Amino acid sequence: VTSMNNYSYRVTISGACTPAVTSNIVFLTVDEKPEIIADPQDTTVCEGTGTVFSVNTGVTTNPTYLWQVNDGGGWVTATGGVYINQTTAYLGLTTTNSAMNGYRYRVIVSGKCAPAITSGEAVLTIREKPEVTVPPANVTECEDGTVTFTINAGVTTNPIYQWQVDQGFGFFNISGGI
Repeated sequence: VTSMNNYSYRVTISGACTPAVTSNIVFLTVDEKPEIIADPQDTTVCEGTGTVFSVNTGVTTNPTYLWQVNDGGGWVTATGGVYINQTTAYLGLTTTNSAMNGYRYRVIVSGKCAPAITSGEAVLTIREKPEVTVPPANVTECEDGTVTFTINAGVTTNPIYQWQVDQGFGFFNISGGI
């Protein structure tokens, strides 16, 4: 039992003859099985930024960590590329890209005692940076005609559009019709 860690023991032996003898003192060390106090948490970041997943292994004796990633094709070890600190409680991603949206992460914790334990999964959500995939085009129209400019913002996460006009004095935001 954990609470018995560092208890000391000895024995006294007596018999038909004297004197009694006392043994040397010995100590009990209780090694802790792998445990997970806090699983990695879901994380949302903007593409191109890094992030960290972490796990709390409590009082696990000599914990070792094996971080895994599932990109939809099954669980594999998170190695190389954007991954750092894969053998610690903190898996770092130096950068992210839109293809990583929905990747899942978990860690297998081993220790001095068996069995190993696997954490819950954490999901990586990537927000897309603003982009213009199809820019507006020049338009020629007759007087009193109607003009429409269009734009395609691609996969921008929650795009907000603010059109601007320059009438020869610099650009300013359009808040109504012109």
